[in-house]
Amino acid sequence: MLINLISISFAQEIGEHLAHLEISREEKGIECLFTEPFITFRYHFEDQLLTQNGMDIPLGIYKSSLSRKETQNPFSAEYHLKTPDSSVFSLVLNNAGSDGMSDRRYPISATYNSLHGGCFFIEEFGTHIVQGVHSESEPWLNLRTQPSTKGTMIGKLREGTELTVLETTNGWSKIRVVTSNLKAQEGWVSSKYIQKRELK
Repeated sequence: MLINLISISFAQEIGEHLAHLEISREEKGIECLFTEPFITFRYHFEDQLLTQNGMDIPLGIYKSSLSRKETQNPFSAEYHLKTPDSSVFSLVLNNAGSDGMSDRRYPISATYNSLHGGCFFIEEFGTHIVQGVHSESEPWLNLRTQPSTKGTMIGKLREGTELTVLETTNGWSKIRVVTSNLKAQEGWVSSKYIQKRELK
């Protein structure tokens, strides 16, 4: 319950500090982008799961606690996420976050070890994540029109892509893509290369 209250406070504070952004009250979590190396973190407020994915970094799903840090600056709220290895993921509500690749400014600045990035609120998480394709000769999961290798390929899903499973039959899953440039696209994938977005 305490974690949920902290998460609610986090969302409320970003709205108060950055009211001009007209941020929705449907936020379910945040996504943080880093470059050099490319890493993406997604944190769900309710189930407290932190997923990590990036180039040369294995997909990871961790339980992580969100806490508010007391600071001397009343105009810049800071929160921390702790990872299993005790690393601290610092989040500052300052509308100055950057992914290091563009001029876009994100509502949240993030620091992880020596990396700096930007975060934004997200309203949807997938039920499953693509996993196990990075070691294949073709490092992606084919998205098809039918539950068969004869189905027309309509997209390629990389390791760590989140998706929602709509139905499953004979080793195939009908899915809707949640992340990547194919967001909202529906199709069929091999169930072998997807796992539930949960701790093992």
